[in-house]
Amino acid sequence: MNNSFVNNILNKIIVLTILTLRGMGGLALKNSSPLGKLGEAGLVGFLLFLCTGGLFAQTAPTDEQLKTICRETAFEVKGHMTDQERYDLLMAKVKAQGNTDFRKITAAQVGMTLEYGGISLETPLKEWLRPIVAEHAASSSEYAYWNLKCNTIQSMTSAGLTKEDPLLLLLNTKGLEAFLTGNTNCQTEIVYSIANVKAWNDELAAATLRFITLPLDDNAAVQIYRIFNSAFTSELSMETKQQLREAILKKYQDILATTDRRSMKRRAEEQAKYLSGPYASGTLVGGPAPEMHFRWYSDSISGVKKLSDLKGKVVLIDFWGTKCAPCIAAFPEMAELQQHYKDNPDVVILGITYPLGYITTGDGKIIYPGRDVARDCSLMGEYMQQKGITWTIAVSEENVIKSDYGVLTIPHIAIIDREGRVAYNKVVGDNTKKIELIDELRPK
Repeated sequence: MNNSFVNNILNKIIVLTILTLRGMGGLALKNSSPLGKLGEAGLVGFLLFLCTGGLFAQTAPTDEQLKTICRETAFEVKGHMTDQERYDLLMAKVKAQGNTDFRKITAAQVGMTLEYGGISLETPLKEWLRPIVAEHAASSSEYAYWNLKCNTIQSMTSAGLTKEDPLLLLLNTKGLEAFLTGNTNCQTEIVYSIANVKAWNDELAAATLRFITLPLDDNAAVQIYRIFNSAFTSELSMETKQQLREAILKKYQDILATTDRRSMKRRAEEQAKYLSGPYASGTLVGGPAPEMHFRWYSDSISGVKKLSDLKGKVVLIDFWGTKCAPCIAAFPEMAELQQHYKDNPDVVILGITYPLGYITTGDGKIIYPGRDVARDCSLMGEYMQQKGITWTIAVSEENVIKSDYGVLTIPHIAIIDREGRVAYNKVVGDNTKKIELIDELRPK
């Protein structure tokens, strides 16, 4: 029903009632009657209540209405339409539903609408639903979850979360544990949202600690190392980082104590080892370089089988992969470093990779040795020739990603001193910077 039509009818009812009562000489408003006690002003208010809260009350949306809005909008959407054009089309369909109060949409209906609308309507639907779910987010974990989903981009790129941020609102709702119980997908979504925050603060850290202690499903809990990786590279205090590390480590220990799934146990063991290692515990730099064993070493006559065999030399380690575009893009710089130190036996420029099951050849072809590690290693010599690699290459037994060196992405540079200690980790900058750091560690 059109709002202007409703208002017109309402105004006429009120005016006619007042004129009628006054024309009757106030007979209906005698003090002894119920209407007399109410008075003219009170009667007008009562009529307003009847009209707006009774005869013309707006109803909550039904599931079928919401599906109709999505269906009719999707039918008219054209591929070239902008997000604004899709939103305008969506709102036209919303208004066509008439006397419906969409602020009364339930949290379950929000989820159904987003799912039913699909990818083509995701952005306009979130734009429409965002202010609606935000009204209830502080008092309901289910609404708070959909509030986060409607604000995903903002939360992930936030430069500093506040109490009003959708992620913190969700983490601080009282009914969070009950809402998450048995809801693995929501648990995992929250883990990824926390891990994607760009700038941590103490309030987020405290809320995250509470979240970690909740009884999470193993499939969600096994992903929480991502939270540690995000927090550990932030500006949080080392004390807070270690509190998060210990809480996350306990989660993996709990998985190991309860799971019967072999794959889950293996993943939990890997993450528990990582979180107990020197990088995660903050003892890597200045401590002994974690050992790495080599399946293959390009300088075969040197007899080097493991990293510690290079003790007495300054070693710049480049963790890399054969299918890593940034790693390959850095090859010219690595070649320059090798050229700079080619006559200095006390310096080793060493690239360490891991058998990935495939190698990209110089002409762009991909060879898949699969689990044949020996063949994987044998192809490395040909790869080096095709790519013009002049520095030493090693294929390690240990996975270079998430190693004890905190390799979260590649390429990753670390420098080991002559005593076999990690002098620098996650080295960034051009070769001028690298040469400066290496020369500080060489014999004077």
